[in-house]
Amino acid sequence: MINYVMKYYDKLLTALFEHLQLVVLSMFFSLCVVSILLVFCIYFHALQNLFVSITSMLYSIPSLAMFAILIPLTGLGKTTAIVSTIGIGTIAASINAGGLGTILFDGLRTLNTNKIIIGSILSASLAIVAHYGLRGIEIKLDKKFSESK
Repeated sequence: MINYVMKYYDKLLTALFEHLQLVVLSMFFSLCVVSILLVFCIYFHALQNLFVSITSMLYSIPSLAMFAILIPLTGLGKTTAIVSTIGIGTIAASINAGGLGTILFDGLRTLNTNKIIIGSILSASLAIVAHYGLRGIEIKLDKKFSESK
């Protein structure tokens, strides 16, 4: 397995950067969409229940390509949304979106255990690093703002 990483590190880095690009772009567009919808929900209270019902229904269908965009709309926290988007980005490789999932799915298709393990470890590691990194930032900001009060 280490030999595989050493031999194909350039492909692994390319997949990692593709994956990060997928996550950043989907979170950016999610925030744009949710900002607009939030304004509508603030001014038109009747839309709130409808909006929650529709997004809950769409969120329950994991095969939708728009799944990652719906995460922040359903009320999940920012850390959960980003970590979930990383996981969904892995699945997005099944529709040729690129990213770390290409390594995993290529391993599944060719029965290459090294690719399966490495793709899984890289995807999970990225999600874990994002989770603890964001959690650390949140703790520091919380301390900073609670001291200023």
